[in-house]
Amino acid sequence: MSVAFAKQAAVIRGEKVVLHSLDYEFGELQLSQELRREQSAEIIFERRWAVAMLDQVLNRLRDEYKLTGRMLFFECRSPFLSGDQDGEGYQSVCETLQLSPEAARVAAHRMRKRYRQILREEIAHTTATSQDVAGR
Repeated sequence: MSVAFAKQAAVIRGEKVVLHSLDYEFGELQLSQELRREQSAEIIFERRWAVAMLDQVLNRLRDEYKLTGRMLFFECRSPFLSGDQDGEGYQSVCETLQLSPEAARVAAHRMRKRYRQILREEIAHTTATSQDVAGR
């Protein structure tokens, strides 16, 4: 059996599929807690969809950094994806990565920009046309 055939067969068998355990008791508990907050099923669905979408985007970004050998940078900067936070945490990232604060800031800006691009791409997969995705 050739290596190429083995890889293709593995993909067919679901090599790239992520399996998740179904914990019905936990799911029921979580749903009942959400419903107690007097939220509609639509709001719960939308929040869960958004969280799943953001997880998917973060995983894609992580995979990109992993492929380029910059996993340490990703791990250090990903907690700051929501904004350019200065302070003690940011300074420790600069020290860990041996970057100047300016270089770390620019790299973090690029990471956030790529995150936004991936997010738009993922949302575009869920809309009728790519023009339905708002943003710049």
